[in-house]
Amino acid sequence: MKTTAITCSDLYDLKIYAENGADEVIVAPVDCSFSALSEIQEDKLIDAISTAHQEGMQISFLINRLFGQSEISEVSERINTYVQAGVDGIIFADPGLLVEAQNKGYLDRMIYQPDTLVTSSFDASFWMEQGLKSVTVSSLITEDEISDMSRKVNGLSLIVHGRLLMSVSKRRLLQAFKEETGLSFQPDYNRSLYLMEEKRDGRMPVYENAYACMIYSDFVQESFDEMPSFMNIDRFVIDGTWLSRQESIAALRIYQGLLDGKDMQEEIIQYRETYGKEGRLSDGYYGLKTIR
Repeated sequence: MKTTAITCSDLYDLKIYAENGADEVIVAPVDCSFSALSEIQEDKLIDAISTAHQEGMQISFLINRLFGQSEISEVSERINTYVQAGVDGIIFADPGLLVEAQNKGYLDRMIYQPDTLVTSSFDASFWMEQGLKSVTVSSLITEDEISDMSRKVNGLSLIVHGRLLMSVSKRRLLQAFKEETGLSFQPDYNRSLYLMEEKRDGRMPVYENAYACMIYSDFVQESFDEMPSFMNIDRFVIDGTWLSRQESIAALRIYQGLLDGKDMQEEIIQYRETYGKEGRLSDGYYGLKTIR
């Protein structure tokens, strides 16, 4: 069964996403992620699980930052609580979380998402052999490579839409810039700052929380034309972190329609006309080999 997943920054949107065809929503618990996705307070997470299930959707929690020795026990306890409450997926990047998942018997809810690291069928096979629910393929490899991997390994996920996370560093660039320049801005949870390379016009969103500085691609990747090559993939993710609610919903409808075998060409043309101005939309690295 194919799954269409979409990130959710506001629990108000759960019903809206369900009405527009989402099979799964992804939310970020507080202090757990390397992502610009708005975090959900701890006291609202259990209710979010119940609400998503009432709407007929699965719900996964994004817990993808790296944890130190002093933190791993606490976050494992939190995950145990989420699992007992019925969360359907734990999206992780820190292999240290696997030990507790194995001991507690919920490996089949773990989704490995180390951003750019899973680049071959050997990588994906190794992680799926651990008993995981899914493994997320790097978005920085070509369409042909992704398609080839999906024919060889079952259970793959792919982020098909949204800005790509290009860099994560625990060195807090924005905080250092603020201290050096004395400029007045709030580096934490600021969604209006961009980086520009000297010889390029693209604006790369830069975001910083208490744990890392994150830099995103200067384009929104879309995969409408590539979907026929990706039909062996099991889980498709729309990362709406830097998209408006309307844009996210429009993309969700298109991908769901494509998965249902519908002709969505008119909707795709309209989407590109509405949201693709000034080269904002791109097929990313699907046609450009970056891993050699």
